[in-house]
This record gives sequence, C-alpha cells and structure tokens, in this order.
Amino acid sequence: MLILDAGGTFSFRYDGKEFYKADSAIDEVKQAASTFLLDVIKAKGKNYVAVISYNETATVVSDFTDDLEGLRQKVNGISASGQRNIAAALDAADALLSKAPSAANVKKSAVLFTTGSSYCGEYSSTGHYNSSTIASTWYSLSTGVEFYKYGNVAYSAAANLKKQADLYVIGLFGTMDGVPSRGKDIVQYFRILARDLASAEEVFFECEDPDELDLAFGDVADSVTDIVSFPFDDVKHSDWYYRAVKYVWKHNLMSGTATNRFDPELTTTRAMIVMVLYNFEGQPAVAKRSSFADVAAGEWYDNAVAWAEQNKIVNGVTEELFCPTTNITREQMAAILYRYSAYKGFDVAARADISAFRDAWQISDYAVECMQWANARGYINGTTDTTLSPIAYATRAQVATIFQRFFQDVL
Repeated sequence: MLILDAGGTFSFRYDGKEFYKADSAIDEVKQAASTFLLDVIKAKGKNYVAVISYNETATVVSDFTDDLEGLRQKVNGISASGQRNIAAALDAADALLSKAPSAANVKKSAVLFTTGSSYCGEYSSTGHYNSSTIASTWYSLSTGVEFYKYGNVAYSAAANLKKQADLYVIGLFGTMDGVPSRGKDIVQYFRILARDLASAEEVFFECEDPDELDLAFGDVADSVTDIVSFPFDDVKHSDWYYRAVKYVWKHNLMSGTATNRFDPELTTTRAMIVMVLYNFEGQPAVAKRSSFADVAAGEWYDNAVAWAEQNKIVNGVTEELFCPTTNITREQMAAILYRYSAYKGFDVAARADISAFRDAWQISDYAVECMQWANARGYINGTTDTTLSPIAYATRAQVATIFQRFFQDVL
C-alpha cells in the first residue's frame, strides 16, 4: 500500500511571525510512486497495490489491484493542495488494509511518504510527545497549534496500522532547503516523527533532495516484494546513467545486449529507436509495408519502420533508403522525438536559444527546430557546457537518458 503526501505549500511560524515557506513535492512524489509500481510489475509472485493520497483528508485513489499500469494513470491524476493530515491517512490505510485477506503466505506492507507535518482536527498535549520535545515551540501558521501536539495524534493513528503491516516511512526533507538556522529544529523534529512512525529504524528512508525519492521508492519496492534484480553487471549504481538505464529497462523500452549486459557505450541504430516507440505504442497493425528499399519484409524492425513512416515520424536518409542499421545521431534522435510528439499531440512549441553552443552550426537544416525544441524541453542537453554534438552518434546510455527524460515528461 502506498500512502502519498498530496499536501501543498505550507508555512512555519515562530514568535508570531512567518519565517519559512516550504514547497510541495507532488511531482516527485508521483514519479516515485510510478517507479515503485514499475518495480512491483517486474517482481515475482502475485502483487496487489492500493493507493491513498492525503492532504486535509485522506482519499482512496484505488483499492487493492493488480492492474498496476492502470493504477499509474490514477496516481498521475493526484494534485496537491492544503495541509497534511497524516492521522487521517493512517486511519484510512488501516481500514483498507484490514479488508485484505490474511494468510501465512500473504505479506502486507504500508509505504508512507511524509514531510512529517501533521494536521488534524483534534490535538493532544499528552502521549508519545510532550512540551520538551524538539521543536515544541514551533507551530502551524494557520492554526497556531504546536507541532508536538500534531505528532501525538499521528503517532497514535499509526498504532493499529503497525499491528497489521510493516510500516515503511519515507521522510522528504528536500522541501526544507534554505530554511533559516533556527528552523533546523523543525527538520530534526520531522525526522523524529517520521522515524517514530516507522516500525523499525532500518525501514526509514531520508531524502535530502526530492529527486532522490525515485531511487528510494525503488529500494522500498525491493524490500517489500520478491523483486527481480536489476540484471546488468556493466551498469553500476554510481554511473551517471544508472537511473536512466533502470528506467528504460523497467518500462520495457530497451533491453540488454545480453542477459547481464547493457553495453552503455555502444551506439544505437535508427531501427532500434523506432522500435522503442513502436513497442511503446503496443505494436499497432500497419496497413502496408514500408516504401524504403532497404527495409525488407520479415526483418525485426519492418513493421516498426512502416508504422513510423506512415505516421510521418521518420524520414529516410534518402527518398529510397531508411538505413535501419546505421547508427543514429543526436540530431536524428531529436527529429524523431519531435515528430513523434507532434503525432501524439504533445507540446512542440518550445524553442531554446542554442546559439551559445559552438557546434550549433553543425546541425542540419531539417533538425534545427527539433534540436531547439529538444533542448528547451530538457530532453537533449549539451555533451559539455559549450557543445551539443548534434552529428555525433548517440550511445545507448545517452539514448536511455533521453528516453527517460522524454517519457517522464509526457506520461
């Protein structure tokens, strides 16, 4: 079960004055939830997931389901507003989890994301926390209630849920960046609250940056499922492209060159890029064969190229030739994504000023607007601060990164 923080921007007050305002991290929360669901899809065994979102109240986004692709779409529809009622979220999770069947071979887990800020209708001065608790003098801008009183209600609400399941708590403190020095007490208080909500110290995940949520939720998925291990021995966690390779592998966008190899530095062919998009579309039927002379019937890419040609997603290198086994350049990658976006009705209006790149003159005329668009959207960045390398061949690591940026943006 995922319990997702859908609270909006919130403020802190001390001595009668507002001193800090923290931003919502809803986009990172939804992306992390999507990562979690993709990991569970890859996992062994039968896995069901339910999702609850919460702000002032708790909302059951979905009861337990094994339609995890459909659930991802529902998660994407969550929006952020208001304060955070952790107690309501935990009570809703308790009620939902109690309906799930109990058996020796059934493992129940609850994954709670929280910034630690708890808003409730009733507050208690007694319980797990008291007036000597760290940050007890800090209070909500809207209600003036001291934070330790919020914490008692949330801690009490977690008690029943802990009896039913392992409670995995992820504390997001990236929203606290730039907080004044005196506000560090609030950060410390939130850490204490989040850790106390967890059933054990080892299942607490602290994220300093909202972008780290994606990996944290992936780690949680590994711990609550019989997960299929990441298979590529030549892609290490420290590699700059690790997250991108893991993303395209989980999405079935790209596979390895062998069972345990991804070969990130190898180049990628034009047919491979088209095949990724064709697979993503569910391999729709094509009405006729491709007109390109070098795309033979029966080749693994023939339907993909035919589909892309007929929908104006690809052009040939010449009028007669597609050159499917030729390595793709970065500008060609930009052009294919641009045309695919136009085909799908995505935004293709954005343009970046790429004149500062000293090799911008190398961009082919047909690809100038495509590169401007891809750079503006953040899909294709410079290979250095001063170069775009438009005619360089795109490596598999670069392609994985471009696809990750693209699909995370449009899905």
